[in-house]
Amino acid sequence: YAALSHCWSDSATVPQTTRETIDEHLDAIPWKTLSKTFQHAVVITRRLGIRYVWIDSLYIIQKNKGDFEHECSMMHFIYARSFITICASDSEDGSGGVFQPRHDTTPYEYAFDKIGCAKKWSQALSGPLSTRGWAFQERHLSPRVIHYTTHQILWECRTCIAAEDKPGFQHRLFTRKPNINSAWQWRIADGTLENVAFSPRGPSNYTIDIKSWYHRWLQAVQNYSGKTLSYKTDKLPAISGLAGFFQAQIPDEHYLAGIWRGDLIRGLCWSPVNAVDAPWPPAIVDSIPSWSWASFNGPVAFPNLETILSDPKTYVCVVDEAETSQHGIYPFGRVTRGSIIIR
Repeated sequence: YAALSHCWSDSATVPQTTRETIDEHLDAIPWKTLSKTFQHAVVITRRLGIRYVWIDSLYIIQKNKGDFEHECSMMHFIYARSFITICASDSEDGSGGVFQPRHDTTPYEYAFDKIGCAKKWSQALSGPLSTRGWAFQERHLSPRVIHYTTHQILWECRTCIAAEDKPGFQHRLFTRKPNINSAWQWRIADGTLENVAFSPRGPSNYTIDIKSWYHRWLQAVQNYSGKTLSYKTDKLPAISGLAGFFQAQIPDEHYLAGIWRGDLIRGLCWSPVNAVDAPWPPAIVDSIPSWSWASFNGPVAFPNLETILSDPKTYVCVVDEAETSQHGIYPFGRVTRGSIIIR
C-alpha cells in the first residue's frame, strides 16, 4: 500500500470518516466526495500498480478518542511498512492537489563547466507540508518518499536521493553527526553509511551505538519542535511514531514525555531558540511537565549538541525518581502528569 502525507489546513474541508459515515465508507467512498489531493493520490497509486492507499482522515475515525489512540500506537508501523509515501509538499489544503502546475520555459542552449542541482533540496522542500508537525515523522519513517513540489519531483529512499534537475541517483551524504541544519540529507531510520549494510530493500541491520541513537533523538526534537500543529494536545502524539521506532532499537528504555530516561540529563538541557519567547513561570500545556521540551510551544535547542558526543567531560547526576502517567494505554502519547527527582 501507499500512504499519503498532506496538509489538513481547515479540517472542515477534509474528507473524513466519522461514526456517522463509517458504514458508508466501508462499502464505498464516492469519488466526487474526495478532495483534489486525495484524488491525485489515488491516481498516483494506480499508476504505480498499487492496490491500496492509506489516508489518515479516511482510515482513522475522526472525533473518536479510542480509535485515535489506537491508530497513534500503530503509526510507526503504518508508515514504516508502506511501499511508498506520497507527499503533497506544496499544497496548503485538499484543494491544492498533489500535482502542481508547471510553467513552460523557452529552450536555450547554455555552456556549463560543471553539472549541479538547479535547486537544493532544502529549498525545494520548503513548502507548506514541511512546516507541519505530523508530516515530520511520516517522512522519517517511510522507506520511500516521493515529493511533489512546484519546481520538480523529488525522491528519497533508505539508500539514495534523486531529483529531476540532476540525472541519476545519489547516495545519501551521511556522517556520524549529520548537520541538523540540512535535515533533508538524513532521515532517522536510514542509518549511516559507515555501519549499516544497504540493500535494495534498505538497511539490513542497525549497529548504531546507543549514544548515537540518543543523539539522533535530540536532533529530531530540535527539528520537530519548530513545526506547527493545529492542536496543542498533538505535541507528543505527532512524534509518537518516531518514539515507537526508537524504543524498538533500545527495548529497555523508558520514555518520559519526550525524553529518554537513559539520556535524561541531556534531554533536560533544552532551551527556547528565542529566549524572549519563553514564558515564566512556564505555562502548563496539556498536562505536560514543564521540564519537558514538549511543554514549550515553539522551537527548542540543545546547546553544543554537535560536539557533545566527543566531549571528554563526565557529568555526574543521580536520578532518584523519574516517571510520567499516560493519558491512555499508549506509552508515547499524551500524559496526565510527570515528576523527576535528581541530585
